[in-house]
Amino acid sequence: MSDVSTALAIVLPEHLHDRINAIRAKHDRAYPRWPPHINLMFPFVPLSEFAAAMLALQAALQAVPPLTLRLDAVGYFRQKPRRATYHLKPNDHSGVRALFAAVSDALPHVATRRGEFRAHLTMGQCAEDEIEEVTADLEQWLGAGITFVVRDVCLLSRDARDGRVPFRVVAAVELGPAVADIKDAE
Repeated sequence: MSDVSTALAIVLPEHLHDRINAIRAKHDRAYPRWPPHINLMFPFVPLSEFAAAMLALQAALQAVPPLTLRLDAVGYFRQKPRRATYHLKPNDHSGVRALFAAVSDALPHVATRRGEFRAHLTMGQCAEDEIEEVTADLEQWLGAGITFVVRDVCLLSRDARDGRVPFRVVAAVELGPAVADIKDAE
């Protein structure tokens, strides 16, 4: 069973939020509900299943090292008649696709979209006839890209009764092997 009040996502580091949200606040209708993120699974599992999902993710993600992700391209999806959603995306999807594969393998019961995973960070929506101008402006703003290290995946939730309530990070599962606190044995 999936739940539209939860998600599994890469949430961008806090120091990047202001720059990204300056655009999202003006152009993304979902800006008030989401932090800057890349969804891995949405909808996700009900909040009551988070503990089990975390255990499965912890086991699987020990084999996935933290990865450097560079959002260095602009793309868009056509939606609704004559509308488009534009986004930032990586030119090199290999690391994030490996992460998605590990997540999907760990949670095979969670429905995902068929086909190749396309990581993207939604920046806004516009009329389809404006997309060339909008994406050209976004490419200029983006410059050489936004680079950050993905150290964890986040489990997000919001109030299921009120879709206006923003998603919040409930828990995060780190990538790579757990680091034990080793004490001197004397």
